[in-house]
Order: sequence, then C-alpha cells, then structure tokens
Amino acid sequence: MVAQLVSWYEQNHAALQARGLAVSLDQSPADGRDKPSAWVRVLGVDAEAEMIVWDSGECELWGPVRTPSMPGTDPQAEHLQLDTDAEFAAAIDRMLSIFEA
Repeated sequence: MVAQLVSWYEQNHAALQARGLAVSLDQSPADGRDKPSAWVRVLGVDAEAEMIVWDSGECELWGPVRTPSMPGTDPQAEHLQLDTDAEFAAAIDRMLSIFEA
C-alpha cells in the first residue's frame, strides 16, 4: 500500500494543488522496520485530512478537521484494512470528500 500511495500522490498532487489544496507526502525511514508507512496530508482553506498507510494494508484516515469558519464536524480517526485497489480508491475518495464543494 505504501507504493500505491506514493504513486497516487505523484499522479494527483499537481491537480489537487491547482484546486488550491496543499498536498504533502512523507514516508517512514528505510531503516528495516517491520511495517513501512507513508502518509499524505491535504490542507484546504477550511479543512484538512490525512491518510496513513502501512505495507500491511492498514490505513488510518484522519479528518475531517474543520476550522471555526466551517464548524460542525469534529476530527475523527478511522482505522481500515485495505486489501484491494477498490478499497484503496474508496479510502482516498473518503479523505478527499471534505474538500468537495
């Protein structure tokens, strides 16, 4: 899943930035850990979201996190197990749904 998230970021960060979103990707160091991870963070004017994936298929979705100008949704964490491309795509869509108008 780490490679999938890196690939998704490489293919989509420019389009997200063109929509006015700040997008970043980070990865755990290549130091022999049992479960390498990567995470993408998306920041908008009034919201932010983050998705962390591990090579095991585990996933944490953080958000939606809204600012005072967009109240009504408290930050939430959701733990998922991603075993298929469809589950990965659904998690990405869920993360980005906070930024839909």
